Amino acid sequence: MTRSVGTIQRVFLLALMILSSVAVAEDSDPHWFDGRRKVKLWRLEYSGEYRSHIYAESPHPKARKQVLTGRIIVRFAKEPSNGQLVEFQRIHGITVMNKLPVGNNYYMFMADNIEASLNIANGIAGKDGVVSAYPDWLYLK
Repeated sequence: MTRSVGTIQRVFLLALMILSSVAVAEDSDPHWFDGRRKVKLWRLEYSGEYRSHIYAESPHPKARKQVLTGRIIVRFAKEPSNGQLVEFQRIHGITVMNKLPVGNNYYMFMADNIEASLNIANGIAGKDGVVSAYPDWLYLK
């Protein structure tokens, strides 16, 4: 009886490890959040001109191509104070550029690393007090 319990425990642990690695693999796939919709990305070649990989939202050769600019657009649920903005910048390692003159509580931030801006924006999206956060894309012709 003890042997079968040990076997069951090993099988359970193995299944748990497999499921964990699948979840990590899915989270590491390039994506961004358009509001609450998760948009899958295909990472294409690196562009030295734009200092970013070129991305597409479809694997189709004629899919619209886009590159990261390093800027991140964040909409807060309510107007942040200067102190809250300073703390927000410190926590996420980004610099506020300006408050955007559209809608309410939109701010543009700049990441030090253009490629990191995608993961930073994804990390900000869904945080308390944040309505939306997404990288600023430059769409290529």
